[in-house]
Amino acid sequence: MNYNLVVIVGRLTKDPVFRDQKDSKMAQFSLAVNRYKKDGEPQADFIPVVFWGDSAIRASEWLKRGDLCLIQGRVTVRSYEKDGQTCWFTEVVGDSFRLMTPKPADPDGVVERVVAP
Repeated sequence: MNYNLVVIVGRLTKDPVFRDQKDSKMAQFSLAVNRYKKDGEPQADFIPVVFWGDSAIRASEWLKRGDLCLIQGRVTVRSYEKDGQTCWFTEVVGDSFRLMTPKPADPDGVVERVVAP
């Protein structure tokens, strides 16, 4: 049995880049995920993430630079040609996300960023 599932938690390095192409919608961003090397020094991995369709719309509306976010999805590897060389690219295709950063509220206690489902 094979199963491709990844769950990562990290902070967005930039606001998602949203593209509305003819047949599809896409949101791309990188997630900085901290880990520790053998010597105890911290190191960040920068993981490219892409969402498609309605999830791309929601990700581009909800997620902002610096937000702590949990992403669930799958790892994909694709290739492209550049200057006659084949380049390989690994990314996470997101299926769902959970915003883990508490959002600031106005004095009345209303959350600032609200998006209807």
